[in-house]
Amino acid sequence: MPRRGRHLPGIVALAALVGAGCGDSVPPAARLITLYDLLAAAAGGGVVAATPTFAGFPAAKFITPLDDGGSALNPGAGFIEGQAASWVTTELWVDFQEVWAQPLYRATKGGVLIGSAQAEAPWVFSIGPRSLFYSPFWNVYGFEVPDGVDVNTILDTRAVIELANGNGGFRSLGRRITSLGPHTVTGAAAFPQGTAIDDTATWYGSANHRFVDFGDGGFAEDDAAVVTETPLFVFASRSADGVFQPLGFPWVGGTRPLFSGAPSLSNPIGTSASGSGGGDAAPAGVAVRPSFGGLWRIHWVVPFNPLPAGDGRITDCLPTGPCLTLDGQAAIEALGADRIFPSAILTATPLLQLGNQSFTVGSTYAMGEDLP
Repeated sequence: MPRRGRHLPGIVALAALVGAGCGDSVPPAARLITLYDLLAAAAGGGVVAATPTFAGFPAAKFITPLDDGGSALNPGAGFIEGQAASWVTTELWVDFQEVWAQPLYRATKGGVLIGSAQAEAPWVFSIGPRSLFYSPFWNVYGFEVPDGVDVNTILDTRAVIELANGNGGFRSLGRRITSLGPHTVTGAAAFPQGTAIDDTATWYGSANHRFVDFGDGGFAEDDAAVVTETPLFVFASRSADGVFQPLGFPWVGGTRPLFSGAPSLSNPIGTSASGSGGGDAAPAGVAVRPSFGGLWRIHWVVPFNPLPAGDGRITDCLPTGPCLTLDGQAAIEALGADRIFPSAILTATPLLQLGNQSFTVGSTYAMGEDLP
């Protein structure tokens, strides 16, 4: 059996995190930037995630207000372990030491999930986006609604816990990446299969909030519900006073701790026999959704003499002679530790596609830790 974090699925979980010192990991100046903040900043032409050594990203890089009153997430393009990758960014944290997964509750009837056609708010989130403890990383728990109980009266975590305590408790339903945001937000138009949009969510008894769901899996965590971060490399220049300026090249996602020496993670594709005779093997879709598709820490990478190719990959030649294609973590690490600078910025950047394989919200993915 895969090892899972030990979580208390309710309000007690949040209290336990605070009591254990989670608050110490959020400095007074820490900033959480949600879809609400991104949209407001983009509408005003503003920037987000500025630090003393970085002027900030234009909010319009991540989301675009539309003429019809909507707002579309903007897909980003880059590379992971040499494969082309596409993603969107939904949240950013500045000066956070760590980010935590939180409980999300789904009502069931006879063990079957209750959908929005039957319930006003079938998804009950334990925390809202105005709390610094909020994140789009959720541990999902199912709770049974017995006969005689109107599911539309179960609209906050306290009601969920009271009902579950008397009716068999909770059943773990895995992990999801799901962002809460304004009713106007939509997914990236180029990847319609990559997100599900719904307006039937609740927290603290306040119903009908939009959520943008990226599906199950997609991140790893430890036993304290601290989400595992992975490096995200952004090519930049660095001024004499230590200020970074992005160079505008595609970003590169890592798959393991920086300079850890650990092997890279892969994204194996399942195969299935085609034809009655079991002849040629054909791709059967994504067999593994990378567990590194969730929380990223931006690392500034200062190359020597970068040259972009037609597909956006960067080639850089070291002063010692070798030239490297900087489309994976190992090649970037080969530049040297003095060319890579961790920032104070974390991002929620779920993947939409890796290589030629798209991620779809309705599919079931195996986490890396679940593999034999």
